Amino acid sequence: MKRMMIAALVSLAVCLPVRSTDGAAVFKELKCMKCHEVTTLEIKTTAKDPKKATDLADVGNQREEAWLFSYLKKEIEKDGKKHKMKFKGDEEQMKVIVAWMLTLKK
Repeated sequence: MKRMMIAALVSLAVCLPVRSTDGAAVFKELKCMKCHEVTTLEIKTTAKDPKKATDLADVGNQREEAWLFSYLKKEIEKDGKKHKMKFKGDEEQMKVIVAWMLTLKK
């Protein structure tokens, strides 16, 4: 019986999708580089006009956690404008990205 339970759990674990807890990986997965870059980590933008890309290299010194969540959810504005794109990930991915962004400090 014990072996059957272990086999069932292993089978279930193999079928479940793996969620990344790596902020940089989620940032890339959600294609945030279309508008942003992180020069300190050599994460380059794919924006058509790279000069317009926002460098997030020091965002951890500039913003607080609550502000980042609100901005990504388009609840608040920065310089009179809301975040351009609707966040494409889920709540868990947003938590991962925000936690990672808070570590980005020059």
